[in-house]
Amino acid sequence: MLQMARVVSSLVFIALTTIGCTTLPDVKPFAESTAALSAAAGTQYRDVSSEIASLEPQLQPGESESSATFATRKAQLEASQKAFAATEKSLDALFAAMTTYSEKVVSLTAAGKTGADAAQSLLDSANGFAQLGGLPAATVAAPITNAFKAIADAFTRKQAAKSLKEAVDAAQPGVNIVAEQFEVIYGNAMDLAIKSLRDTRSRQASQAAGPGVIGFNDNVKENYNAYYQFLNSFVTDFDPDAPASAWRGFCREQKTPCRAKEELEAVGLVEARMEAIRPIVETYNAQIASIEAKAVKRQAASKSVIKAVKAWALEHQKLRSSLEDGSSMSAFNLRAALMELSTLLGEAPAAAAPAPAQP
Repeated sequence: MLQMARVVSSLVFIALTTIGCTTLPDVKPFAESTAALSAAAGTQYRDVSSEIASLEPQLQPGESESSATFATRKAQLEASQKAFAATEKSLDALFAAMTTYSEKVVSLTAAGKTGADAAQSLLDSANGFAQLGGLPAATVAAPITNAFKAIADAFTRKQAAKSLKEAVDAAQPGVNIVAEQFEVIYGNAMDLAIKSLRDTRSRQASQAAGPGVIGFNDNVKENYNAYYQFLNSFVTDFDPDAPASAWRGFCREQKTPCRAKEELEAVGLVEARMEAIRPIVETYNAQIASIEAKAVKRQAASKSVIKAVKAWALEHQKLRSSLEDGSSMSAFNLRAALMELSTLLGEAPAAAAPAPAQP
């Protein structure tokens, strides 16, 4: 009888141990992908922040450093630099909070801790989110300030939980707020910064080309057809349906007396100046094309970061299911979004986000 009791006790212990092992899911991909997202997004906004910080106000032709217009433009630039620096600091804090939270989930499940103590430990790890409401309203645009505050408020309202799964459930509304408000935070900040950089770099390129050079070139191009139509009016056998650029020379076979020599010489000087400034204009056009391409790439990367944060919130919902049924996570959607972001940033996909396989 005693022997049978020992056997039964051993079987119960083995069964309980086996059940405990099978109900602990592998959630490492969630934390790994969160860390990779933090790194990739940081690359994007720190690159923009660094360039914003390096900008200096440019004097316009005929302007002095003591002029009111220059002082205004300088003040606006400094305000923009301070605003983005403050936003960058809060973004660092946000991604740090996301990473800390996700790593805590992994460490708790890996240690087999799912009870009330684990729940409180996870909720405590979310305190980083609650510290995000401290952006100075006078420095940063109101929608961005309000968005960070909404995230902080959502995590401040978290309630006690009896299990790790309950703690994840309690955190889900806050996680959803992160995804919703991040589009406001990141979209607004990056749109303003990218536009400011594009406009400033374009003005700098125009000034480097020389006062009046680009304006003269654009004016001639704008009036190109009218210019050649005027010249073609001096040719008697000219095909009226021919393109405007088919002009064949000054006063050739004219049907009316030539215009004054001075006027024709002036037209010739226009041609000569256009040829003289052509290398400058080509350099300027190449710079503008590069500036525009960089702005477009940055806008695309910003949208990709926003998409990845939304994917992070969806993966958190799957985390809840994993803790309930014991199924391991693949973090497929988040890893796919990270691959897209890495491509836009011109980087190899992060080691933490390998090529995803369909779940």
